[in-house]
This record gives sequence, C-alpha cells and structure tokens, in this order.
Amino acid sequence: MKGVCIIFLFLCSVAWGQDSKRFVINGSIPGIKDGLEVGLYDNNYEKVVDATAVTKDGKFMLEGKLEHPVLCMLFVDMSPEVKDMYQKERRGSWIFLDNSVMSYSCESVDSFPRIYRDSRNVKVTGSPINDLYQQYMVSLIPLQKKYGELDRKYLEEYHRPAMEGVFNVREGIAIVRKMDVLRKQMQQLRWDFLKNHGNSVVGIQAALDILLSAGSSYTKEEINNVLNTITPVLHDDVAYQVLKEQAENMYPVAKGEKYTDIELTNEEGTSVRLADYVKSGQYNMLEFWASWCGPCRGEIPHLRHVSELYEEGVFHIISISIDEREKDWKRALKQEKMTWTQLNDRKGMKGPVPQKYKVNGVPFSLILDKEGRIVAGGVRGAELDNVLIELIGDKY
Repeated sequence: MKGVCIIFLFLCSVAWGQDSKRFVINGSIPGIKDGLEVGLYDNNYEKVVDATAVTKDGKFMLEGKLEHPVLCMLFVDMSPEVKDMYQKERRGSWIFLDNSVMSYSCESVDSFPRIYRDSRNVKVTGSPINDLYQQYMVSLIPLQKKYGELDRKYLEEYHRPAMEGVFNVREGIAIVRKMDVLRKQMQQLRWDFLKNHGNSVVGIQAALDILLSAGSSYTKEEINNVLNTITPVLHDDVAYQVLKEQAENMYPVAKGEKYTDIELTNEEGTSVRLADYVKSGQYNMLEFWASWCGPCRGEIPHLRHVSELYEEGVFHIISISIDEREKDWKRALKQEKMTWTQLNDRKGMKGPVPQKYKVNGVPFSLILDKEGRIVAGGVRGAELDNVLIELIGDKY
C-alpha cells in the first residue's frame, strides 16, 4: 500500500527538433507570495531542469533549453521558513516539458494544487506534447480518486489496527479486492491510450506507467508486449531506453519465473544459499526488509499473525534483511519477535538482493509456488491475506 521507502524516478524523453529552441513557461498564480522559488523537479524533489524563477506580483517565468522532452513537476515550496521536510507545504503539478513557449496558470493561489492532488484547475497551454499528456492523465482521474478513497479506508480499517495487533481481515480483504478491480480498470485505460499513441513520447510514459503498476503480475511475455507496442522508430530514443531498462529490471521478479538463488548470511553468521531455505512442495514467501525501514517494521505484526495461522509444511516465510550492520538486524529480530527464517544480505544496497532481484525499495515480497516459481509479488497486509486464501485456503 503506502510507504515504500524508495520511489521510482519518472523521466521520459525523445530526440527531436532544433537545438536552437528553448522552453519558456510564463506563469500566473494570483495571490501567491512574492519571493517564492519555482522550479522543475522529479518525484524525489530533485531538479530535473536547471531553471528556477521567483514569484513577483503573482507571476513568474521559467526558461531554459532541453535536449529532449521531460516529464517533470512544476513545484513551489510555499513554506521556505519550515525546515522539517515533512511539515512543508508543497504545491505544483506535473507537466510534459519541451522546447515550447507555454502558459501555466490557475485562478488563484487557493486553487493552486497541493502535490499529487487533482490538477485539472491548472491550465497549461502552448505544447501539443503536454496537451496529449494531460488528456491521458485526465482519463485516469475518476478511477484514481476512487482508489485514493479506498486506500484511506484501508489505512483506517485495516493497516493501523494491524500495527497494534488487531487484524480486521474480512474488512481488509473486501477493500483490497475493490482496489484490485480499480487497478485493472486503470491498466486498461493505460493500454487503450498506449495502443493509440505508441508513436509518441507520451505513449512511452503510458507504457512506463503500465510496467510500474504491474509489478510481479506480468509474465516476461506480457512485459515484452508493452515494449513491442512502441513504434520501432522510437527505440533509439532516451525515453525508450528508460522504459527498456525498467522492463529488464522486472524480468527476475516476473510472474512464472523461478526464484534466483543468492548467497546470504544466516543468524549464526554463516554464509548460506537461499536455495537451502526455500522448501520444495509448499508455498514460500521471500520478504525483503530492513530494520531502518518504518513500513517494513509496521508489517511485521501481520507477518507474525500469518506465520501462526499457516502451519509448517504448507506456507513458509523467509525474511531477507538488507541491513549492513549486523547488530541493527539482530536487535530488530529480538524486538519484533521474528521467529521464522531470517537471512541477511550484509552488503545492503550493493548486495545480491538489489543486483539479482533488482529490488530498489523495501518492503517487497515474492510468493513462490510449490515449484519455486513466482505467483505474486509486492503484496502486503490484506493483499497477502487475499493471495494466501486463493492459493492455500481460508485460515482466517
């Protein structure tokens, strides 16, 4: 659900047009304070384009030169005096930027959207590429709103109680099943757009969104089908290379693939193989986590509950920590009372977990069938409950 520690970078691009062109964004946000900095950033608030402006009399102008179009967030820190990043008020919206003269406006500072909120009240004109991107995004908004409402309901009715050891399984499963329906509907909209715009850089963004949303629910063949929808004339472009890299990173955790054996360390400090712990003839779960990851720790009470419900010989959990410091890992095992199989990738983000499994963020999980092939991935909480009921039976 929420809280994955590492978030993906969304960049799309395509080779085009005359090097002499520059982009210009003329902005108008009536009522915004003078002196606030406006910039162009990615999902992690890192600068995508080296261009900034300062608001004055409700206006600003950003300009610069691009080698290729890029998806970025026009972003304003509304509270520069606040030092705590989590307490800041951030506002802005996504735009597909190219070397065009663009107008960016909203009716007032009150309608200037908070980050990730519905940004239809922002008007951006002057770029056909951005027009197409906004058309794509607007088609998803109704489903995204419904999904967000269910996500908040899940947080209140299942996730927070589960962190305290109260498992409202039936309520949680009912919610995640509704969310799954919406996810499939959003994927269908993305596919419909991609099939019509596989010759566009915005189509490449839709393809990237499809892969990022699919997780381990796609087979290698389905992943390759996404790549093959992009017209060959774009295959040398930067945007397609980003898409192709994402696809290749998904291959090791694709549905139907055999798990990858890697070298790890057990609780006694001995070097071991993962294959020594994956039990044949039953379902296994590989749970990647770290002691420093808050969402990982928040999921552990639920894993304790699951490990108690599904008996030995039927379902087996293998937790694989990416902690580099042994004492932190061991302390967390004791604090959390994690009695099932515990292994450690001592090299952390430079070890075999990110290298072989391409796991760039925790928590992350893989469910293996009785032959050690991946049947589900990225499931947590009631999503995991739902998968186990479908695979093994209802123990709740």
